[in-house]
Amino acid sequence: MAFKPRETNIEEIFSRRKKYIIPRYQRKYIWNEEQWLELYEDIFSFSNEEGHFLGSFVLEDDDTTFNMSVIDGQQRLTTMILLLAAF
Repeated sequence: MAFKPRETNIEEIFSRRKKYIIPRYQRKYIWNEEQWLELYEDIFSFSNEEGHFLGSFVLEDDDTTFNMSVIDGQQRLTTMILLLAAF
């Protein structure tokens, strides 16, 4: 599997018309309040207008469907989706 890394922003990830799929080989969602708070504080405490690094995500785009497999970053991505849903 060849990867083509590129820089993007979280807005682009959330605005895609894709269904994010967690492959079966990925571990289950295990983050708890400690990790939630750490990510929340990280997101809302930055003051850099040029952007903020939230960590890497490895996503595999299936060009034949509207699916995007989450290879790495599942815990952060899931937590951000839950935060958005809570707001």
